[in-house]
Amino acid sequence: MDVYPINNGVIQKSLQDEYTKKHYTVTNGLNKYLYNVAIYEYLDKNGFKPHNGHGYYRCSDNSSSGDFVNDKYTFQYHESVYGYAGHEVIAFGAVGYSVLNEYVISNQANIKKYIDILEKGELPIAGIGVYPKSLTEIRGIVLHLPYHGVAYKDKINFQYINDELSSKIKQLIDAEMVVEHEDRIALTKLGWYNYVNLLYFLSPESEQDALMKYVRNANVYNEYISNLDF
Repeated sequence: MDVYPINNGVIQKSLQDEYTKKHYTVTNGLNKYLYNVAIYEYLDKNGFKPHNGHGYYRCSDNSSSGDFVNDKYTFQYHESVYGYAGHEVIAFGAVGYSVLNEYVISNQANIKKYIDILEKGELPIAGIGVYPKSLTEIRGIVLHLPYHGVAYKDKINFQYINDELSSKIKQLIDAEMVVEHEDRIALTKLGWYNYVNLLYFLSPESEQDALMKYVRNANVYNEYISNLDF
């Protein structure tokens, strides 16, 4: 079971129009946070445990590691997308994005163009992006820890964990959002409630800037997201 709020940067234009027509207001961040607290308490009492930031599954016992996020179930797709260095995703279909270590390959977004290119026997690739190896190597801390609730140290190349990221981890430990063990770093319950904020907080400044640019563009006009073309 997945439970998470839709942010106003990625909703469909039709939903936005209905909200405007009916004079609904956007749910604020605090209420979304409190909804999540209430949902956790209800599901926990009914035998569901969180296995990532927003997913629950029914189980009879706690995590084998003793961590807050249960480690007895995982969704392989999310392990690939929010996984450690070397976890890759190959996407098929229009608007698909493949992530292969230091490369991001985007497929043609327009479905007609996508089909036409395939019928010509060509690859429907719209673009290829390259990013630094350092971003791949810190995925265990920046993505796997906040999203899956744990980062095992033997899966992380710590020579890429710079002073800035080390300082952020220490801040989270001091704030009791993260706890460090001999073999792993794990979220506490408080850290789990804030996993989205931690995804942003742990990201390098360059990635934070890129995300904020995307959010600003999305909020100018929401069709910006649904009408991507290359």
